[in-house]
Amino acid sequence: MQVFKGKYSAMETARKLYKNEGILKFWRGASVLASGCIPAHALYFSVYELSKLQLLPKFHDTNDKVYPYAYALTGALATSMHDLVLTPFDSRSFCLLIRRLTFG
Repeated sequence: MQVFKGKYSAMETARKLYKNEGILKFWRGASVLASGCIPAHALYFSVYELSKLQLLPKFHDTNDKVYPYAYALTGALATSMHDLVLTPFDSRSFCLLIRRLTFG
């Protein structure tokens, strides 16, 4: 919606895209994003499981007390690695989607 001059709602933008470009315009760049999702999610789950194995035993004591900060840290590490991989693919997908709107 940022590429159109003026203010349009999401529905108006969708109508304009469909009218000018056709239904396939909505799927432009999807293959790039899909090709980034597989390695990003594989890295997410790998980092999450490995960080649980490495960090959580250090936080647990003999009373089986739960440390939510340790779980939050494992989730934050996994999410950071996921986003590190997926963000360039997402940016490229967005560029493919709007290329004809801005460059003709």
